[in-house]
Amino acid sequence: MINLIKPMLNYVDHLRIKKLSSSLVNLMSRQDYVHGLGWFGIPIFQTPTDLYIYQEIIFKVKPRVIVETGVAKGGSVLYACHLLDLIHRNNSEKSWRVISCDVNSMRDAREAVATFGYADKVDFFQGDSASLEFKIYAKSIIDSLNDPVVLISLDSNHTESHVKDELESLADFVSKGSYAIIWDSRIGDLTVLTHWIRPRAWNRRHHAGTGASLFMKETGISLGFVSDLSFEDRLQISGLKNGILFRKSTKGISND
Repeated sequence: MINLIKPMLNYVDHLRIKKLSSSLVNLMSRQDYVHGLGWFGIPIFQTPTDLYIYQEIIFKVKPRVIVETGVAKGGSVLYACHLLDLIHRNNSEKSWRVISCDVNSMRDAREAVATFGYADKVDFFQGDSASLEFKIYAKSIIDSLNDPVVLISLDSNHTESHVKDELESLADFVSKGSYAIIWDSRIGDLTVLTHWIRPRAWNRRHHAGTGASLFMKETGISLGFVSDLSFEDRLQISGLKNGILFRKSTKGISND
């Protein structure tokens, strides 16, 4: 009897956790929860659970280049630097880089990475992350490295159109076996009340998650991307929802 009941109970519990997770993410968003968190004293606008997912992906892929859009105060840049430093510390033949982009001033982020000794490892570009100028800038750095493994992390403007444009511009940099991560792709699960209290340029119907979905329908599959739900399904408490795109192959458009 227990062999019959246990799978049913596990299934029901899984659904309950997903519902509770959605509620928790909604409440954290309403309370600006992440704005009170830091990494080594530097503000980092990510939940601890999403940072856990991020380190799992970085450790799995072991990228030599992370293209990160949305820098804020620099906590996420420093986080990426610490992980890449640990992963590649014993391989002096292969260098690593973090390419960071934000439309706002990145002075605080520059000071943060310099304080921890990573000034020569991070390249900062102030401007639109979906622009041709940033694509050319990032490409020049990537091309300067010998056969780099590239991962992209998108956490800037969460509107549907901007995320779609970012992916169309930058996704082909992603190496085979690596990922494009679209943070805050769970915005659609936030309640109407939360969107009303915290009005933004995005909403429940059009946001980072729908931008990623449109990219996949129009371009992503042809570039060899698939949605990887394994990280979200295991952790469950996350601001990600269908926001981790794995590149199975590098067929399709060139980034030239």
